[in-house]
Amino acid sequence: MHLFLFEISGQRYGLDLADVQEVVAAVTLAPLPGASAAIEGILNMRGCVIPVFDIRQRLSLPHKPISYTDQLVVARTGARLLAFRVDRALGIADIDDSDAQSTNNLACYTRLVSGIAEFDDGIVLIQDLRALVSDIEVGESDDRRHPACER
Repeated sequence: MHLFLFEISGQRYGLDLADVQEVVAAVTLAPLPGASAAIEGILNMRGCVIPVFDIRQRLSLPHKPISYTDQLVVARTGARLLAFRVDRALGIADIDDSDAQSTNNLACYTRLVSGIAEFDDGIVLIQDLRALVSDIEVGESDDRRHPACER
């Protein structure tokens, strides 16, 4: 399993690397009036308007104003292109599927964590991107996407 690792509020998280498209420096986001409170704003990246969702809110972490040291992770879930802000990207880690501990015993508490990977210096909570954004409205008009958003 290839994991993309990132940090938010001192905790390390991981995503399936296949879901991550790129990481860019954080910029000021444009507000999106009428959007779900889970949407921090929108980003225009090379002609493609991408919703940026508030992963801190989703993970029940306190709000933090955008900082010049933050990074935006651009990811794809299904046909949707989206982004979320992290304190910092940490890189890529390869782990055996057998090394990712199941979270079945945590399922009654959260559906956002799909696994836990243990490293010498601590644990990484493996997030399920689809579960993170499943109930967030980030544009259902996938069939009307701008050609620049196709990759």
